[in-house]
Amino acid sequence: MATTGSKPGPPRCINRGMPMNRELIDILACPKCKGPLELTPNESAFVCRACRLVYAVVDEIPNFIVEEAQPLEG
Repeated sequence: MATTGSKPGPPRCINRGMPMNRELIDILACPKCKGPLELTPNESAFVCRACRLVYAVVDEIPNFIVEEAQPLEG
């Protein structure tokens, strides 16, 4: 295997579907109102009830860009 002289990056996570860290979830806050967030049961999104916004989780990475959040339905 040839080397290019660059340092290898961090190891990639190969364990798909690993549950999110509860301690981390408990300290996350809505980027808009700084209120509490709820993780959906399937861990695909965070919900802010106060702002009525849904922040998607893509490839186990939460997207907390307010402009990309979806309105909470219902």
